[in-house]
Amino acid sequence: MLGPKIRQVREQLGLSQKQLAGEDMTRSYISLIEKGRAVPSQRMLKIIARRLNTPMEFFLGGSASTDRDIGEAVLDKAKAYYAEQNDSACIRMAHKVLTLTVDTSDQSEAYLLILRSHNRLGDYRQALDDGETAAFTVTRTGDRGRIVEYYLEMGRAAFHAELYHAARKYYEQAYTYSSRLKHLQDEHIRSLTFLGTTHLRLGNVDEGLDYYLKAEKEAQMAGQPELYGEITLGLGKAYYMSEQDGHMLLSYDWTKRSVDSYQQANSESYVLALHNLAVIQLHMGQKKEALPCWTNAL
Repeated sequence: MLGPKIRQVREQLGLSQKQLAGEDMTRSYISLIEKGRAVPSQRMLKIIARRLNTPMEFFLGGSASTDRDIGEAVLDKAKAYYAEQNDSACIRMAHKVLTLTVDTSDQSEAYLLILRSHNRLGDYRQALDDGETAAFTVTRTGDRGRIVEYYLEMGRAAFHAELYHAARKYYEQAYTYSSRLKHLQDEHIRSLTFLGTTHLRLGNVDEGLDYYLKAEKEAQMAGQPELYGEITLGLGKAYYMSEQDGHMLLSYDWTKRSVDSYQQANSESYVLALHNLAVIQLHMGQKKEALPCWTNAL
């Protein structure tokens, strides 16, 4: 069996389950594989084989699964539908994958396609229902990137369904799973940003500010003006909502940075940032300065 072979080679090399997992998987996922309770995807098995300096064929024993091949073919079709923005067909095809294979990796990819498609269609309640069913399968893969994506999509669905407490919990999970992982830096920054936005909707201005400031600090060197514009726009909103002295000026400063970032990114959100900047200027009594912002925002 696959699991015992992996354990045998790992122990011979003196590696711990955590060392074998690295940053791509979790220690508990390696444990499930070795116990025969999880089957790694081809990609994950390649990583495991490389770290164990052992050919994949040793673990596979030259066998192949017809059902798995069929499931992967249908999964590829679902991905193609998603790329074409044919979300209804993507959802239908992804559900077929769930009936064709028991491979947790393929099933988790299918669930994520279903989640993303429902969110893009605006079917947020349905996304949450299907997402709850997917939770065990996705987390069982041990693939941190996939787990983070799952929690971000669930957070998005809950946020748009106006279930802000649930959204906060999902974003907190995405934040936790993406922490201290360089290859998940963008997802980590987005988790912080969405936590800031969610706390503002909950009326927790101080908490929202804290998350936005953390996101801004990490995003400074990311080189993504669109993302930086989103963060600084949120900071502008948070300081505008705050009642502390001097925060209106900070709201202006951060919103001005957002305008500049969105302009650099040639983003459609540039107009929204200009609108917010004009509102802040009017609040500060700067009617003359606000007029050009209003004009450009129209």
